[in-house]
Amino acid sequence: MQLEKDEVMTQFRENLEEVSTEPNSPPKVAIIIVNWNGYELTKDCLESLKELQYSSFQTVLVDNGSVDGSRERLKSEFPEIELLTGPDNVGFTGGNNLGIQWALDHFFDQVLLLNN
Repeated sequence: MQLEKDEVMTQFRENLEEVSTEPNSPPKVAIIIVNWNGYELTKDCLESLKELQYSSFQTVLVDNGSVDGSRERLKSEFPEIELLTGPDNVGFTGGNNLGIQWALDHFFDQVLLLNN
């Protein structure tokens, strides 16, 4: 039983090393924000991220089927974000799941779920 645990941990460490882009580099973090018709709140949230001292991150905005124009306005004002859109409102959890899947598909080391 102990041997299996050791093998699993060794494999886990090897997988982490493969994901990291460079040795001793800071982890790549995907910051996921879900928006639904919330231009002002989301804008303020995105503005606050400009103050981060950490540079190895990508902001991922998941728009949950907004109909108030917030998706277009936010992408226009914050071109550096990765904008994901779904066909309709899948809820807060569903929106986060879309963002998490994107982060996994793009080999991010960590995910931060940020509620606007």
